[in-house]
Amino acid sequence: MKKILYGVVLVLLIGIIFWFYTGLNGNSMSKAQAEKDMKVYLQENYPDKDFELGPVGYSMSFGGYMAVVTSKSDSSISFNLSWRKGAKVIYDEYIYKYSKDEALSKKFADEITERLKTILRSDIKGFNDVSSEIYIKKGVYNSSDSFRVDMPEKITVWVYMKGDKISKEEFVERCVKARDLIAKEGYKIDTYSFHYNTSFAGDVKGGGQELYSLALGKSLLNASKDDILKSNKLSINTGKGRMIAADIIYKGSITLFILGIIGAGVFIARKEKKEKVK
Repeated sequence: MKKILYGVVLVLLIGIIFWFYTGLNGNSMSKAQAEKDMKVYLQENYPDKDFELGPVGYSMSFGGYMAVVTSKSDSSISFNLSWRKGAKVIYDEYIYKYSKDEALSKKFADEITERLKTILRSDIKGFNDVSSEIYIKKGVYNSSDSFRVDMPEKITVWVYMKGDKISKEEFVERCVKARDLIAKEGYKIDTYSFHYNTSFAGDVKGGGQELYSLALGKSLLNASKDDILKSNKLSINTGKGRMIAADIIYKGSITLFILGIIGAGVFIARKEKKEKVK
C-alpha cells in the first residue's frame, strides 16, 4: 500500500514538473515540427530570397514557437516568424514590416470605412460605428489612387451596434442585413466581426457592455440566419466577466490539484508516524 501511494505521489510530481516545464519551454517534438514548417513556409513563399531561419524558441505569451529570419545578402532585413501547434498558424512579420504599403493601406481603409458608414447608418437599427482593414502591397497602386470596389484585395470589417437588450435572433438578423447591404455594393469582404453593446445603469462613459459578438469568416459569408444561429460563431455575454470566471476556474483547478498532492503527502507521513509508534 505504501509503495502504491509513493508511486502515485511521484507520478503526480513528475506530471506537475513536466506541465510547468512545457508551459515555459514547450517540448522538443513541437519545436522540431515548428522548425520544419517554418523552413517549408520560407521556401514556398520566398523562393527568390536568401532568407535564413535563426534558432527556434518557445514563447509562453504567444503559446507557440518563434524565430528571427535574416537575409544573407541584406543585413537590414530581419523579421519574426511565429508558429502555433494545432492550426499551424504562422505569423509572418515580413508581410507587414517590408512589403505592406502602410500609407495606402490606411488611406483605402479610411475611404472604405466612410462609405460603409453611409451604407449602414440609415438601414441598420442601432448602428453605432464601423471600421475596416485592407492589406495593400507596395508597388501595386500609386499614392494618388483611391479605393475602388473592383480591386481584388480582401477587406476585414468590424460593425458595432448599440441599444437596449435584444434577442440573439434579432442581433443575427441585423448582422445578416448589414452583410447583404455591403455585398450588394460589390465590396469583397474576407471577414466580418459584429458587436452589440447594451447600456446599463451607472454607465457614465456610454460604452455599455458587450451583449453579443459574431465572427463571419469564409464558411459563413453567405450563410442564412438559421445557419449562423446553429454555428458556434455567435458569442453571448462576452467580455471581461467570462474571462475572469474562466481564469478563476482554471486557477482553482490547479490549486486543488496541488493541494491534493500535498494532502497525499501528509497522509503518507502521518500513516508512517503511526506505524512507527506502534
